[in-house]
Amino acid sequence: ELSLMKTKLGYRVLRKPIDELLSLRKDSFEFEFKKSQLLKTPCEYVFTLSDEDVTFTIRDESFTYNAKERKIISNTRYHKEYQFITAGEIKVRMFADTKSIEFFMADEISLTYYADTRIQELKVESSKPLKAIVYNLKSIWENKI
Repeated sequence: ELSLMKTKLGYRVLRKPIDELLSLRKDSFEFEFKKSQLLKTPCEYVFTLSDEDVTFTIRDESFTYNAKERKIISNTRYHKEYQFITAGEIKVRMFADTKSIEFFMADEISLTYYADTRIQELKVESSKPLKAIVYNLKSIWENKI
């Protein structure tokens, strides 16, 4: 879902998951990201970024949350930096499917990773454990009309 917010520097497009995705949640469990792990799919991972730098790597692309500067640095072929405009902790909703992973952060920005083949592994580098609540997701095809 896209919206506009007026800031000191002008208008900014904000991105957040549509509310209808909440209806796809099934059971949930607690999860702690390890340095490298296989991803369960399809799932939604919900966690918070706070005062520690964290780097996420998917295959040969990555992004880093710089806690001191409150910004995301995308280390992809399109190197970009995103400065958060809201205060407080950064709530993240990460949607993992077989060939894509999408991160929505603070209802402000999103980063999407696609692949031609199954994405199985996510690498996470952080000085402190990063814990999440994981929701198994129903297929959108289960509720056929």
